[in-house]
Amino acid sequence: ILEAIRQVSFAEDKSAIAMLFAILMWFFGYNAIETWFTKYGNEVLGFSTPDASFLLNGIALSFVLFAVPAGAVAGRIGRKNAILSGLVIMIGSLVALWVVTDYWTILGILAVAGVGWALINVNSIVMIWQMLGQERLGAGTGLYYLASMSAAICGPLLAGVIFDLTSIATLYPVSIGFLVAAFVFMISVRTGEVHDTAVID
Repeated sequence: ILEAIRQVSFAEDKSAIAMLFAILMWFFGYNAIETWFTKYGNEVLGFSTPDASFLLNGIALSFVLFAVPAGAVAGRIGRKNAILSGLVIMIGSLVALWVVTDYWTILGILAVAGVGWALINVNSIVMIWQMLGQERLGAGTGLYYLASMSAAICGPLLAGVIFDLTSIATLYPVSIGFLVAAFVFMISVRTGEVHDTAVID
């Protein structure tokens, strides 16, 4: 895995390393919501803990339902554009959630966010595979999970520190900030579509 990191870091085309940073950032943003939303719903919105926890099913269910269509969307508009669209949907959903307090409306908005999350996740790992080529599928998978699992480990801790310094009420701005950073990294990605060549030899 260290050799794969070295290769993508020093490749002339920086798409793979930009993609890995994008993955890291959007998982930071998502894991902040996944870990801290129940506390936010309880302390800020005034929902009971079980009711607040139930709301996250909106993302989970719509993600499952839209996983296959998300791949079809990428086939029409391209993987990068599908991911960027997913990030826009996620950011827009979080902005809406920032001002909405009605329980069922929140559930609906989270379901919309799940569609965006599907567009992001379904298409990101295959872009990494495409960038590293058929001979490095294992390395590509390892790099993808290095980024995503690092965010899963460190993201909630980092968000928790931020909330200790501010308050849990900053949940949405923090998550939005990470997703915006992911969007910026994705803009600089130039390869990873179906017929693109690998970024390293």
